[in-house]
Amino acid sequence: MVGSGPWRALAQLTLGHNDEPLGPGLSALLDDAIMPRLSRLAVASSAVEPEALADLLEQPSAARLASLSVWDTMAGEDFWEALAQSENVRSLRRLNADDSDLTDELALALSRSRHLAIEELDMFYTPLGVAAACALLSAQPRLSLRCDVRSAALHQRLRLRAFGKRFTPGRRHDCGTPTWIFGQHFRMDRY
Repeated sequence: MVGSGPWRALAQLTLGHNDEPLGPGLSALLDDAIMPRLSRLAVASSAVEPEALADLLEQPSAARLASLSVWDTMAGEDFWEALAQSENVRSLRRLNADDSDLTDELALALSRSRHLAIEELDMFYTPLGVAAACALLSAQPRLSLRCDVRSAALHQRLRLRAFGKRFTPGRRHDCGTPTWIFGQHFRMDRY
C-alpha cells in the first residue's frame, strides 16, 4: 500500500485549521516511500506539538523542500533553531512566517545560517526590529523580505530603503485592498 497511491504524485500539500495538533507523524510526510515529490508544504493556522516541525527539518528528504509556510502557526523555538542549523534546508527558497512566533533573536540566528538561501520571506503580520531585518537582508543576498518593522526612525528607514525592492514594509503598504489579502496572502500558500 505504501508503494502506490495518488499521494505519491503530490508536490504541494496544505494542512490548515486542524482540530487536532499536528504531531510527530508530520515528519512522515517527507518520507520518500509516501510522498516522494512533495516540495511545497503549508502548515497554515495550525497547532503543532513541540518539536514536530523541527523533526520534519531533520529528515534527509527535507532537502527537497522548496517552500514552507508556517503562517499563523506557533512553530516553536526548536523549529526556528533547526531551520537555522539544519543542512537539509539548502533547497528552501520561500518561507511564509506571517503571524508566526519568529522573533528578532531567532531571525538573527537565521541570518547567521550557512545553509539557508531563502529568496522570499514573508512576515507581513510578524513585527521585526530594524537590526534583524537588515541582518537578514545582508546575509541573504537574493532575499526579498516583506515585514512589519517596529520603531523605524528616519535613519532606520533610510537604512532599510538602501535595500531597494528587496524590502517591502508590511501592513500599511500591502494590506490596503481585499485583492491583496485574497489574491496574494492566501494564495501565497503555493508555499
